[in-house]
Amino acid sequence: MEEKITAWVARDRDDCLSLFTAKPKKKNDTWEIIPYEGVWNIISDEMFPNISSHVKWEDEEPTKVYLTIEIIENISKSELDKETQYYLDSDVPD
Repeated sequence: MEEKITAWVARDRDDCLSLFTAKPKKKNDTWEIIPYEGVWNIISDEMFPNISSHVKWEDEEPTKVYLTIEIIENISKSELDKETQYYLDSDVPD
């Protein structure tokens, strides 16, 4: 099974690289999205080396990317580590 996602990549003034599911706006020192409009995560430069080397704080716009996610293996809950099992069993919001 495969899913395609539109996302944006941007680098903060402190060189932190982030991936957004909604187009972010450039602020004083960071790129931000409207709360509840999407999600974002800090990502490692090594995760996407071909993209990250082209993304600079000086960019006026975030870099639009398309991610393709393919499930290559489903694992059962019993195969997860104890911390992940605890998280899935808890009432912690996603």
